[in-house]
Amino acid sequence: MSDTLQVAGIVTRWVRCGDYKETNFRRVSSLIREAAAGGAQIACTTEGFLDGYHEEVSDQAYRDVGAWLEAADSGAYVRRLAELAHELGIYIAAGVAVADGSSTDGNGDPKPFNACQLFAPEGTVVGAYYKTHNFRKRSPWFAAVPDAQKPDCFPAFATDLGRMGFMICNDRIFEETTRWLAGNGADWILCPTGGAFAYEMLRERSRECGVAIAWVHPNGFAATGPDGELLAEIRFGGKGASLHLEEGELGGPLDHGEVCYVELPRRVAGD
Repeated sequence: MSDTLQVAGIVTRWVRCGDYKETNFRRVSSLIREAAAGGAQIACTTEGFLDGYHEEVSDQAYRDVGAWLEAADSGAYVRRLAELAHELGIYIAAGVAVADGSSTDGNGDPKPFNACQLFAPEGTVVGAYYKTHNFRKRSPWFAAVPDAQKPDCFPAFATDLGRMGFMICNDRIFEETTRWLAGNGADWILCPTGGAFAYEMLRERSRECGVAIAWVHPNGFAATGPDGELLAEIRFGGKGASLHLEEGELGGPLDHGEVCYVELPRRVAGD
């Protein structure tokens, strides 16, 4: 296993109109192909790239957000992401709103989760991380987990490159997130996001846990080393730029699709 990880951040604004899932998948899959050709070992999308982050689904009932969700293990776009990873021989970390049938609500419906799914070059789903901290609060599902079991909600997935950890957007605010990811053995942390354009706290998170972090936003990209050094930063559009494209803006001057690369150092053994 290498001491570094070649990460590609897939930076593009969301589409929420028309056949938005197909449009978002087409746009992002094209950039993932570019990332694979550019030597990336793992490509990471934004938060909720497929549905354009219509809602924070982990706050909602399935009956209210079901149209935006993919079945976690069998959705059409979950299968297509797995096929794409296999075709390109690359890992894909995809921010997707999912319905998890292994966990049901009082109506027997699958529970919605704001997920980052990890796809392997073999065409398999390695696993998924579910967002734990919504804006200004813990996600309802996570708040209900007994405190002693909360660290188990931050898996570090074993791959042939090393152990991958994930957090999503607002999770980056909280020290417990990266502390538990590091405690579970994460060699690197990737952070699909979609909220405020703010990554300064990543430097503190990396210094605290000794793990490099890459952050992917619809309007930019940033990465920090294990010591908190800023390794990469790029922004598209000015302050307050919209996270999504309105109807008619596709292909126009406000549209962008970028692959942002960074070489992330592995956490030093014993840290």
